[in-house]
Amino acid sequence: MAIKEKYINIAGIAGIASVCALLLFLGACYDSGNKTPEANTPARPGSPTKGALIRSWEAVRVENKEIDDFYLKTQLFIDTFGRNNDAATNLKLYKTTNVDSLRKATQANFDEAKNDRQRALISTFLTFNPDNTVYLSFSGAMDTSKWILGADNVLILEDMNVGMNHEKITWEVLELTDTSLVVKMKEDTTYSKVTFHPDGK
Repeated sequence: MAIKEKYINIAGIAGIASVCALLLFLGACYDSGNKTPEANTPARPGSPTKGALIRSWEAVRVENKEIDDFYLKTQLFIDTFGRNNDAATNLKLYKTTNVDSLRKATQANFDEAKNDRQRALISTFLTFNPDNTVYLSFSGAMDTSKWILGADNVLILEDMNVGMNHEKITWEVLELTDTSLVVKMKEDTTYSKVTFHPDGK
């Protein structure tokens, strides 16, 4: 798995596509036309230090305004679709008159997508080493990358594989202390803020 694919698992984007596809069929997929960066991010640190980063970190929280809004709107839709329609209207819109069974199946798919996001979060560990290697563990899959803590609070993770698949991702460090690492990740036009705490604390 490429480093960028692993990042998507952390951010919680993986698994959303299947739910969206089902909701498109139902005619009510989330309108993502107005995407804006996350507001109210914490103050950026003055100068993150390499020493504070060198340790093992475990992910404890992920925040993504767009995905969180998507979850809220999707749950509202699941709770209400078809309730005020007659059987003929539901058959035309949803290809079935048994809306309750369709609602139950849609809810199960939606819950699984949310659970996948949470499982990806709690099984994410990063271990930064003094030699600028970082061990990455995502849902039990292990990998090693190179890390660089650059200017302007930028943390770069670079794939160590040589060849055409050589990739790197860039995170913005929002907070770095002995007890907390908070990074801002970007994928296309959506942002996630992920909080890590020292492993085991």
